[in-house]
Amino acid sequence: MNSITDLKSNTAYTLDSLQAIDEGDRSRIELYADHAVKVAVAILALGMKYLAADAYYSKVKFVSAIIPTGLSIVGSCE
Repeated sequence: MNSITDLKSNTAYTLDSLQAIDEGDRSRIELYADHAVKVAVAILALGMKYLAADAYYSKVKFVSAIIPTGLSIVGSCE
């Protein structure tokens, strides 16, 4: 699920969600990256430029898909 956080009201609003269904030779992280790339246009249109993600998403397949969208990733590494 992708959400937008309003820091002034301390509330998150759902932007988009997707049920991840395994697709043969594609990993879940690739499916998650595709979803994030799909909603990147909406995120950028709202004037935002950061995507916050937990350590699970600190993988080359995810990060390398997100960077070309113009978003920067804020997260952690294990």
